[in-house]
Amino acid sequence: MVDHVILARKLYRLQVPVFIIQWIMSFLSDRTQTTKLGFHFSTQLSINRSIVQGCSIGPILFIMFIHDLKPLDILNYLLNYADDASLLCPENSSTSIELEMAHAIDWARENKITVNLLKTVELVFRRPNISNDLLPSVMSDVRRVGAAKLLGVRYISHRIFLSHST
Repeated sequence: MVDHVILARKLYRLQVPVFIIQWIMSFLSDRTQTTKLGFHFSTQLSINRSIVQGCSIGPILFIMFIHDLKPLDILNYLLNYADDASLLCPENSSTSIELEMAHAIDWARENKITVNLLKTVELVFRRPNISNDLLPSVMSDVRRVGAAKLLGVRYISHRIFLSHST
C-alpha cells in the first residue's frame, strides 16, 4: 500500500521533473474500486493509497518508492522482488540481523507500510557439522525454519534444491 504523498516526496528527491510528478499524482488520484462476485457489485470505494495494479508504470513507481530501503551494514544485502524482501546477513557482519530487521521495520513504519511478521522467517545457513548450540539466538517475533522457498528455489539450511513449482 503505497502512500501517494510519500511517493510524491520521494519522486521529488529523485529529481523527477515536477510536471511528471504532477501527471503521476493525477493518474493515481480520484480512483475508485469495486468488487464483483457473480453478477453483484460492491459499493464503490475511493482509493487513496496504492498503485494501480496491472498498469505499466506501477512496478517502476514501486521501485522508486522503496529505493531508499538499504541495509545498515555494507556486508549485509537486501534483495527485493516486487513487494517481498530478503535480508542476508553474513556471520562476519558487524550489524546483527536483529538490528537490520529493526531498521527495516522502522523504515516500513515511516513509509506507512506493514511488515507481515507472520510471513517472515529466519533461515540460518550453516555447515552440516555445526552444532545447533553454536547458532545465533532466534529473533523475537520471527520463526526460524530449516527450509524456505524464494522465487521457486527451495533453500535448506545447508543445501540448495531447485524446485519446479512456484
